[in-house]
Amino acid sequence: MIHEDKALIRARIRTQRSQRRVCTSADQRARERAQLAALWPEVLADFGFSSASVSSAPVDETALTSVSSPPAQGASFLPALFISSPSEPDTAGLLQACEWCLIPGLVDPDGKAAIGVAWTYVDSRPQTAEPMEAKLESIVSTGPRFTPTCIESADELAKADLIVVPALAVDARGVRLGQGGGWYDRALEHARPGVPIIAVVFDNEFFSDPRDYLPVEPHDQRVNGVLTPSGYTRLIHNSR
Repeated sequence: MIHEDKALIRARIRTQRSQRRVCTSADQRARERAQLAALWPEVLADFGFSSASVSSAPVDETALTSVSSPPAQGASFLPALFISSPSEPDTAGLLQACEWCLIPGLVDPDGKAAIGVAWTYVDSRPQTAEPMEAKLESIVSTGPRFTPTCIESADELAKADLIVVPALAVDARGVRLGQGGGWYDRALEHARPGVPIIAVVFDNEFFSDPRDYLPVEPHDQRVNGVLTPSGYTRLIHNSR
């Protein structure tokens, strides 16, 4: 596979995901969401973050809101996450497990496509300092292009302590195959050096056999771990 064209690999995986989406029941999707969330403490512990980084309160699915400004200086652990599309592993449980996080701001507050890389804050605490109408189920059902209250510049990613990214596939060297638009390649240029990057894929999209290694280019950002519904694997020490 290492000599196979990236476009062909993407096309094959997208076809597999489309078929999977058709065949996956709502119950199975919910189980996969719960499985990813249950593995989150293991991911945090692997990089030295305490259990305090995980919300221990019962999840209120009406509490997740887009907030208009970052939390106060010196606030707790900040991950950068993403809202999954219906064809990706369901990351809603990860958002629920965090008090607050950064997510890609693909749409501006006016509902127009954001120009360049941007981020927005999401707060999942039961009582927020500034309650908003955007709730978890609304955000999740809208998907990655939900309309936030406010967006921040690409530099905001430098505040993240851990970054979780989508992928179509990942191999054991940490090579990540994205959608091909280069959004995360540009976004990750603003991450702090040494911050761990974790990719989320389905089980069959993690390629541990060298014969299945992905093609890699100089600009590709490698990841430090891979999270699938069945487990978490540390891949490489951070070389950024």
